[in-house]
Amino acid sequence: MRAGVLIAALLLSSLVFTACADQMTEVPNFRRVPTSEARSYVIGPDDLLQIVVWKNESLSRELRVRPDGKITLPLINDIQAGGKTPSDLRDVISTRLEKFVEVAGVTVIVKEINSSKVSVLGQVRKPGIYPLRSDLTVLDAIAMAEGFNEFAAPDRMVIIRKNGNETRWIKVNYDEILQGRISEDRLFLASGDTLVVP
Repeated sequence: MRAGVLIAALLLSSLVFTACADQMTEVPNFRRVPTSEARSYVIGPDDLLQIVVWKNESLSRELRVRPDGKITLPLINDIQAGGKTPSDLRDVISTRLEKFVEVAGVTVIVKEINSSKVSVLGQVRKPGIYPLRSDLTVLDAIAMAEGFNEFAAPDRMVIIRKNGNETRWIKVNYDEILQGRISEDRLFLASGDTLVVP
């Protein structure tokens, strides 16, 4: 009797997941997240920045980006740092400081990257939110979560990626990754991604 109930439950869960999977979209033109060399880091909330104004220690600061994406500097008050690259922020600070002092050079250093994160949820040993400090593959994310638990279905993993108001569900099969049969485009996670292991 119990075996019959268990089989029925397994069949039902399989049907539910199949129905959900039908709504997931394959993304054939999904572009690989660029490598570190090919992209500039974009500053975000909670990142720790060091602003160095050459020959002016009173204007140099070490600051954490606020949740609203702004930082505050002497003379020029609030500046939007979130969403800018370090070089873009450097140019903005230089331009605004020139109204008050002679500026020979400004350097913006990202000392701590805290804004870029990915989530790993479901049947892994340590689900959670992990920092994205460099290029991160699906395999890297699973390793950070200490691997699958005994209930995992690694052939039915999904990356949930938000792009503005649009949400994409990208199917990922662990065995295909190991066998090299999966497009490289779907191996890399981007900031804000959620990897779900059913």
